[in-house]
Amino acid sequence: MICLWENILRSTQCVSKMLQSQKMNIQSACTFLDQAYQSISNLRDNFKDILNTAELICSKWNIPTDFKTKRQAFAKHYFDEVDGDRRLYEVASTFSFLNPSSLKENNEADIIKASYDFAVKYDIDISSDFTRQVLSFKSIINQIELPNIFSLGSLATCGNCSGQTELLVVLFRDTVLYSFSANRFLFCAVVVTIPFCLNHLKGQMLFEMALEATIDQQNMTFNPAKLHSSIKIPFPKSSSIENEYFVYHQTDLFSQSFSAIEGIRRMGKLCDVTLKVENMSFSAHRIVLAATVPYFNAMFTHNMIESTQKDIVMHGIDPEALEALINFAYSGRISINVNNVQSLLIGASFLQLKWVRNACATFIKERFHQNNVLKVRTLADSLGCYGLMTDSNRYIAQYFPDISLSEDFLNLNIYEIIDIVNKDELQASEEQVFEATIRWVKQDKLRQKCFPQLLAAVRLPLLSPHYLADRVATEELIRSSHECRDLLDEAKDYHLMPERRLLLQSFRTRPRCVSYIRGHIYAVGGLTKSGDSLSTVEVYNPLTERWELAEAMSILRSRVGVAVLNNKLYAFGGYNGIERLSSVEVFDPATKSWNIVSPMHRKRSALGAAALNDRLYVCGGFDGVSSLNIVECYQPDLDRWTIITPMQKHRSAGGVVAFDGYIYILGGHDGLSIFDSVERYDTYTGQWLSVTPMLMKRCRLGVATLNGKLYACGGYDGSTFLQTVEEYDPQTDKWRFVASMNVTRSRVALVANAGKLWAIGGYDGFLNLPTVEVYDPKADCWTFAASMCAHEGGVGVGVIPIQEPEVP
Repeated sequence: MICLWENILRSTQCVSKMLQSQKMNIQSACTFLDQAYQSISNLRDNFKDILNTAELICSKWNIPTDFKTKRQAFAKHYFDEVDGDRRLYEVASTFSFLNPSSLKENNEADIIKASYDFAVKYDIDISSDFTRQVLSFKSIINQIELPNIFSLGSLATCGNCSGQTELLVVLFRDTVLYSFSANRFLFCAVVVTIPFCLNHLKGQMLFEMALEATIDQQNMTFNPAKLHSSIKIPFPKSSSIENEYFVYHQTDLFSQSFSAIEGIRRMGKLCDVTLKVENMSFSAHRIVLAATVPYFNAMFTHNMIESTQKDIVMHGIDPEALEALINFAYSGRISINVNNVQSLLIGASFLQLKWVRNACATFIKERFHQNNVLKVRTLADSLGCYGLMTDSNRYIAQYFPDISLSEDFLNLNIYEIIDIVNKDELQASEEQVFEATIRWVKQDKLRQKCFPQLLAAVRLPLLSPHYLADRVATEELIRSSHECRDLLDEAKDYHLMPERRLLLQSFRTRPRCVSYIRGHIYAVGGLTKSGDSLSTVEVYNPLTERWELAEAMSILRSRVGVAVLNNKLYAFGGYNGIERLSSVEVFDPATKSWNIVSPMHRKRSALGAAALNDRLYVCGGFDGVSSLNIVECYQPDLDRWTIITPMQKHRSAGGVVAFDGYIYILGGHDGLSIFDSVERYDTYTGQWLSVTPMLMKRCRLGVATLNGKLYACGGYDGSTFLQTVEEYDPQTDKWRFVASMNVTRSRVALVANAGKLWAIGGYDGFLNLPTVEVYDPKADCWTFAASMCAHEGGVGVGVIPIQEPEVP
């Protein structure tokens, strides 16, 4: 009896496999089905013989009369419910997904999974074409509105097949015949479903008719192949037409394909490599890893031993990071958070996934603070993430005073701290740098022997004489070291003999120059198109690259002087449309408010202003009668103004800037003449000194410093509105022309921000300008940036560095 069951299973499986292959022989299929039918008939006959024999035994041995009833019940169960042989039931369950009613109800994902489960169970090769046929048939079933199609599975297994056979054939021929692949599949579903309902196999003609309707091409009433071969689309004969072609590009093919591949991997299908790290394993496809991960590309395509290994053990990478990066290789998506960003950065660097590494670096960069940036710098250096290391160095330079107070700073080695202290870009006073080095040395007594080497990186000549005498000279670490005392003497000589400073030039006498400050640019006051004064203030955000309105001043001001000190913006004097002003107000970005402070001693517009050593200086200007040579100094901590040594010339509309430890004023006019001359103020001697003049006469010019050089742009020379730009190098004490602006600009404001120069507003001889140009010193060219939204030129400008949020 078991042999009979095996014959049935073998026959039906052979038919199923044959129908899934490319070669289908109707005669062989019918033979196998006939064998299955005969086996089932023999099985039924044997059961009848067994039952008859049992009845005789009952009579002979007086066995209870329910014996026959139980055997009949067992036979019914065995034949009708397909539970008598468990193997047959499992086969039926495996093929149940092919039942049309199941296809109607299940979604595509479930059908695809069932197809692959079927392939694994019977160890056969089902191509993607088979899955496509399944989905095609599902689509056809969804489109057929005949009520009978929804119960096609039960129709095939009903007891009375004779009345239903024609309907099945009609369905085969008239509704789904247009898709031959779907017909192949439909027949497969029928021949698999029907044999397992053993008491309904009498209608073997159903198989034969189904075969004829779906497989036998010769007997088809509608033959797609013949129809296609008989139709030929005519095109005009022309050489130009014959040479024409069209390339179709499905743009979403790869995204859709990788989405499907990701699903296949999650089902554990077709994976040919397993990556093992610690106690975790991750299955994947070599071709996907090689195509998306440079590390695996090199491993699998260069005959390394791992290229043929099924299991590959990974070292030096976190298991969770590896899992996330493998998922990224399939999906192109990865979630980065504060808990995994470091392991992802290390893993992405190891696997050479530069885009993920850059994303991690950006995530970290946006969360810099004084307690983590030094560790980030060390990690970036070890991983070769030079972009992140550069950003770390910029952050350290910008917030050095706060970072120097951190525990991480005190734990740096001598080479790391010298590297930081040597940087020109440190945004700190030399007093703060000196105190930071003293704290570091006193952290560990063993560090005292390397203190002379560290002190040589501090620019002692830039310290004030009072600080040198009162603080540096009295420090025991310096008094006890001959090398340190020599450095102190060098600084004293620099101050005692100013006429010999050119002979004492070294990197220690060179002021630190901030080449990269990224801040918000504030445009203050200015003029309307009609020439009226404004109190309007707008701010440029380098992150969004847009101008936005900010809090307005309390007073109308044009031709106003502007300077920034301790992250506060000061507006000095100006013209309100009626008179020149002496009033001063200060903007605090923390409170976003303007406040009036003590006024200057003299009213003035067209003045210049600059900040140096915690003081603010205003120079020259016009008081409504004449140009001024009067200079005033403001101490914010005392809210007090002091008149200091006047300039050598009366200058209105000159450019004022702090540079190289001095206050410089360039050009301007005295009401009669326009100047090319330059003079500078030494805050230690209290004297003004004439220095190398510019190459051109300029008033109403813009001035700024960048990368240790001084720039002058635009202005007016008495006959022409200028667009030329010149650069002064203090090392050579010479001026030279650089690239000119794109537009002539008088009354232009110039400021340094984010490593570039920004020329803002101005007047071109016809109109007040809202436009902005940016100069890149590396490329030596000017490009336009976003124009101001509320000004028409004549503004004062200042940059407030973007502040680091408080550490929680």
